[in-house]
Amino acid sequence: MTYKEFVQAMQDIGKNGFPDWDDEYVCYLAQYVEEYGVEPLQSQIIQSGDPNWCYRFALNIPGADIKKLEKIVIQSGDPYWCTWFAKDVSGADIQRLQEVVMQSGDLDWCTYFAQHIPGADIDKLQEIVIQSGDLYWCTWFAGNVPGADIQRLQEVIIQSGEIQWCTYFAEDVPGADIQRLQK
Repeated sequence: MTYKEFVQAMQDIGKNGFPDWDDEYVCYLAQYVEEYGVEPLQSQIIQSGDPNWCYRFALNIPGADIKKLEKIVIQSGDPYWCTWFAKDVSGADIQRLQEVVMQSGDLDWCTYFAQHIPGADIDKLQEIVIQSGDLYWCTWFAGNVPGADIQRLQEVIIQSGEIQWCTYFAEDVPGADIQRLQK
């Protein structure tokens, strides 16, 4: 859309409703042009169904309906946007967003969620990491997530019999039982 088309669309908006604009323009209008109001612009974003723009709208637009936008992010099933929504948007439902991250089974996002989101259920997220048996993520979770059950994660490493991972765990995780890892 050229600048001239944008200006013409802005002038016609009262007569014809909102044109089929890119979500970026809609967010721009909501943020910088108060006369159109949040609700109609928010409806346009929700109608697009794009979790990226729902997140950005909720984060940057005062008066946005967080619950409606959060619903679109949750429906997307994308652990990336669910994590960022939980981290940055005040009033987000941490538990509902966490469920999406857990259902994805993505160990990277489960660990990030546990590490950075206040109110996350660390035990549930940790259980997904333990059940995966992934030695890298067990070590990373134990070393980087406050409140992680180091003993349970360490047991996964020991049970694997991988000497290299036992060494990594002992070096990288404060509070690791070095004696048990060296056996």
